[in-house]
Amino acid sequence: IVLLGFVLYPYVYLTTRALFMTQAAGLLEAARSLGATPLQVFWRVALPLARPAIAVGVALALLEALNDIGASEFLGVQTLTVSIYTTWVSRGDLAGAAQIALAMLGVVALLLTLERYGRRRQRYASVLRPRPLQPLQLRGARGLLALLLGLLPVLLGFVVPAAYLLWEAVERLQVAGFSPQLLVALWNTLRVALLATVVAMALGLLVAWALRLAQARRRNALAMASSRTATLGYAIPGTVLAIGLLLPLGGLDAVASRLLVLLGGQPQMLLMGSVTVLVLAYTLRFLAVSVGGIEAGLARIPLSLDQAAASLGEGAAGMLRRVHLPLLRPALAAAALLVFVDTTKELSATLVLRPMNFETLATWLYAEAARGTYEEGAVAALLIVVSGLLPVILLARAGAAYGVEDAR
Repeated sequence: IVLLGFVLYPYVYLTTRALFMTQAAGLLEAARSLGATPLQVFWRVALPLARPAIAVGVALALLEALNDIGASEFLGVQTLTVSIYTTWVSRGDLAGAAQIALAMLGVVALLLTLERYGRRRQRYASVLRPRPLQPLQLRGARGLLALLLGLLPVLLGFVVPAAYLLWEAVERLQVAGFSPQLLVALWNTLRVALLATVVAMALGLLVAWALRLAQARRRNALAMASSRTATLGYAIPGTVLAIGLLLPLGGLDAVASRLLVLLGGQPQMLLMGSVTVLVLAYTLRFLAVSVGGIEAGLARIPLSLDQAAASLGEGAAGMLRRVHLPLLRPALAAAALLVFVDTTKELSATLVLRPMNFETLATWLYAEAARGTYEEGAVAALLIVVSGLLPVILLARAGAAYGVEDAR
């Protein structure tokens, strides 16, 4: 629990921080003028207003915890995800794995229902332009305590593990050098992640654009149903999704093999045991990330631009290409980064659906940790960290440059 808490706290921190930064200072000042203390303002005004963001962050953290397989199995915790994997891989019991997956899907549905029920009639809006809060600088013991509390999750969740990985990786490289098989795993990871990112972004743009057109035509019910359907994949754990894909894809392979035999060819598996099925699983799993990022970008583009483009004779395709895509560059880049980072570290679906002798950095690290050769897995773990940090740094630099251009 402590391990996953320090790993998954950014989901709650980032969403809540973003909402705190956009809260109107007038509401808090009004509470202070009515005699509320700063602590009372926080508990009675600021925290209730941040409840939607907290609920979203907690829901994401819960779903990620349900999807975890590496840490749970490594620490000897028998979770539903671990049970699904061992039932299928170790015992070869697909029906049993499907039953456990169905039970886990029920747990996910219950969590999503409770999250939506908890804020079913709550709305948080203001007709006034929000004035951001002025930061209060803490001094002395209070400032030191706040600094230590802020550094604690960062140190335990990133700095200490990253320093350990770096130390072990350097020792391993000094003794045995860089493994050629690890380079192959790195190439497989980047290749599959890039393919899945391109497919997920293309589909996400199509879904988000269709939702905008539906909302513009007052088809809100259709737009809401389509949005929830498209984003359902992220709520389903990777192992459950993989088990769900085994039967239909296996059936398609069986039909394709029979057709090949009828045409005089040799029977073979076209989908199962190929990179294509991994790309499909990653796309279904992380389509919600691309749709959500693009929808957030589209929400910042006023409908008046669509109406102006339509009045000038632009169709839907021309409007998307000439008006929206240039304005969506930051949102597209951020969504693509999130999809890429998520696919590089996806383990549960990869373990079930990967081809024979196909290793990614996540499966390599999982295998080394299972064997107890932590120094071997440290290099792969460090590569996963670097492959996630480099796009973040590049995106931050590009975003800063984009902001400078807009200012000019």
